[in-house]
Amino acid sequence: MLVSRPSAAADTPRSAPSCGATGATATIGARSIAAASAIVTTTSTIRVVAGREVGNTLVTLCPAHLIAASRRNARRRHPRSSPSIGQNGRWSARPPALYGGRGPGTYPRPIEAWLRRPIRMTPRTNRQMTLTFFMTAFGYHNDAWMHPRSNAEEIGKLSLIREMAQAAERAKLDAVFIADSVSAHPLWRGAYRGASVYEPVVTLAALIGYTEKIGLIGTQSTTFNEPYTVARQFAELDVLSDGRAAWNIVTAINGNENYGRELPPKDWRYDRATEFVDVVKKLWDSWDRDAIINDHERGRWVDTERMHRINHVGEHFRVEGPLAIPRSPQERPVLVQAGQSPAGLELGTSVADLVYAVQPEFGNAVEFYRTFKERVAAKGRNPEKVRILPGIMPITGRTQKEAEEFAKELEDSMHPGNSRALIEGFLGIDISDLEMTDRIPQERFIDDPERIERYKLFRDLAKELSVRDLMVHIARAVGHRVMIATPDKIAESMIEWFEGRACDGFNLNMPSIPEGMNRVFDLVVPELQERGFFRAEYEGDTFRERSGLEVEEDDLQRLRATYRTYATA
Repeated sequence: MLVSRPSAAADTPRSAPSCGATGATATIGARSIAAASAIVTTTSTIRVVAGREVGNTLVTLCPAHLIAASRRNARRRHPRSSPSIGQNGRWSARPPALYGGRGPGTYPRPIEAWLRRPIRMTPRTNRQMTLTFFMTAFGYHNDAWMHPRSNAEEIGKLSLIREMAQAAERAKLDAVFIADSVSAHPLWRGAYRGASVYEPVVTLAALIGYTEKIGLIGTQSTTFNEPYTVARQFAELDVLSDGRAAWNIVTAINGNENYGRELPPKDWRYDRATEFVDVVKKLWDSWDRDAIINDHERGRWVDTERMHRINHVGEHFRVEGPLAIPRSPQERPVLVQAGQSPAGLELGTSVADLVYAVQPEFGNAVEFYRTFKERVAAKGRNPEKVRILPGIMPITGRTQKEAEEFAKELEDSMHPGNSRALIEGFLGIDISDLEMTDRIPQERFIDDPERIERYKLFRDLAKELSVRDLMVHIARAVGHRVMIATPDKIAESMIEWFEGRACDGFNLNMPSIPEGMNRVFDLVVPELQERGFFRAEYEGDTFRERSGLEVEEDDLQRLRATYRTYATA
């Protein structure tokens, strides 16, 4: 089979220096051509045009190298299959259906399409995107679990969350992220996206054994926990995972009914959170790097002189320390935070390494990025070591029509009762008397300082959107940016935001599981990699090293300077 023969010039390969064992050759063309020389395998299974040219540089791959690379690519995406290339140029064995859905089918990207795909010889940029994956098993589109190709029957099981994390690692993402709600109310309201059927710390501990490189971000509240407990949990996750743990800091907006208390005012919660994080960081620093001595002669595994009491005495906590867990391989777990209220911004600019943001508009995102980084610098921190990641939901397909059809399928999966309950839950107002075509009267909105910042966004959207349109918007992304487009268009827009200093990367909100997730990993991420804005392989030994978030010595010295203050308090 000859896959492509666009011109006579392609029939006879021009001489070129060989790369020997690597199987690659390169030829400098006299003119730009659309396709390149034919390469014929020595086997009977396939004969493929493997050459492509960009500008005047023709790049060809030998057959063995091409097939090996193709099989390796398939194994990364579908490790349970045993793919091989058959007579028709498609995989002869593959997992079921398009993008990981159900039933029989053929692999949607035959080898011919892969070869004809344009090569972008964009050099690797010095500044690389940070990409994380918001892992909600229902899909980020609230009712995506009702889509006919969802994996709803696996929700809550290890098998599903394991496959999600492994898919993200095959795509070379920086981290997976598990949010948390300590209340069952989201399930009662049909707000499935916000339901926590996977407890973060236990789930991440389970995922350690199924992943090797990807960061593991889990959520714990500073309102319903104690700092010594959280410090132990994430220190242990970090040691067991060889430096891949991260803590998403939240103050909690619900769940107080399960702890026998009223929800404290926001200012009090953030004041407690500030001290809470301070204590946790000190506990993580309570072992010196060389504390473990493993001295058999003296019978000492650890030099206790290199373990330090923190002697913290503050308004909310009294903690002696130290931990009984060794120091983190990455100095301390990565700190993540998402609040955009004034109190949340104060906490985030003070302690966060990664910052999740709701910024759907480019201009506002640029301004948020600039002011946030300025506040970080004003506190003596390095703003380049703090990454701002707005959420984005890419709904994509190989063509614009396919992307739009998928978006329509997800929209058709919406349950009207769930969608109304979502609006009423987020806005705290009754809309039972309104028709789908009505707009919510503005007098029903109440200014309340306890409301999260996203409330203001929805209130403003309600001025322009009908009840149905607001249902679609909230069901899709809860205020985050949504793109319904081909992979190249989505990648170009993400790069525009990145280069325009609107962000340092993105938190990927997958529209559905597994199909929406696999479309992003199989189609969008490779576009970013080919353009040089995202890694093709992991580099570094820990989450911090791989993502450029290394703890600086000045930060440690500032932290240690506070020990004496608390010790004499």
